[in-house]
Amino acid sequence: MKLHYLAGPMRGIKSFNYPAFDEAAAELRNLGYEIKNPTEFDSPGARYKAMQSKDGALIDGEVAGKTWGEILGRDVTILADECEGIILLPGWEKSEGARLECFCAIGRGYDCYCWHPEYKIIMLMSHHTLLLEMTNSLVAKEEHTWFTSVDLCTCNSDPEITCVLHVHREWEVDLE
Repeated sequence: MKLHYLAGPMRGIKSFNYPAFDEAAAELRNLGYEIKNPTEFDSPGARYKAMQSKDGALIDGEVAGKTWGEILGRDVTILADECEGIILLPGWEKSEGARLECFCAIGRGYDCYCWHPEYKIIMLMSHHTLLLEMTNSLVAKEEHTWFTSVDLCTCNSDPEITCVLHVHREWEVDLE
């Protein structure tokens, strides 16, 4: 069985979304999956502090004495060096960290799955679909965009290129 990394949103969610990660990890393990759950990488003290958070916000840019970059660096290293696949929790596409982890998994050629806890199933996702989800999420965040379209194209001239994303933006210009 392949070892899968669990990725999803954390910041901005009560208890840094640890309960959702822990529940998904337990359910996936019961289904026979080997899981690396990033909430299990922390020390007991760091985990306690994260679980006490009412809003999942970093305090002075840190959680339990570590910066977001330090935590993400540790997690991406584990994903890249120890795992062979990734399972994405609901809302992953809105999370900077989960998008980076997903992009890393795509770059490594890993199988990528989305976990649907309400149905207790995972769904294999194509890399181009995941890239499209990430792009749409980033484009939707842009406050000054008044017209955006995203087209997914396959590159017939080179079979190694599975998709090309074209993002067209027309910026609203304040003439005053």
